Amino acid sequence: MHQAMAATVEHCVLEIREHQQNGRKRGVASRPTQRLDVGFWLEQTLFQTLETWRALDSRRRLHFWRDRAGHEVDFILEEAGKLVALEIKAGSQVTAGDLVGIRAFRDALKRKASLVRGVVLHSGKARPLDADDVALPWGWMVPKSR
Repeated sequence: MHQAMAATVEHCVLEIREHQQNGRKRGVASRPTQRLDVGFWLEQTLFQTLETWRALDSRRRLHFWRDRAGHEVDFILEEAGKLVALEIKAGSQVTAGDLVGIRAFRDALKRKASLVRGVVLHSGKARPLDADDVALPWGWMVPKSR
């Protein structure tokens, strides 16, 4: 099921990109007939996957974080006192701006050692962003078939 969700997300992103490129080639600004908020849909899909992860072990927790300045982290995974901050992006390019919420969360933590890693899930390739944070493709959430 997870592989099917990942394939659907990838298909939607590719379809939107193709529509945008065709519009640029024709020089005609047009929008799809239905407005599709890929970022929102992607977050909701991954939320369902994370809820399944959480439900498999009662010691696991799933959180969201936002501070008064408006910084936020889409998901915080907690297991055995260790935290992973997840930021979800629909695009393939990850910039330093995509880490603002994760960095603010890290700064706000009272026990700094509890944050194991910051992760930006996106449609691009895996790569380190700095010593504590990585960019991973959405497929990271999907178990490989054997």
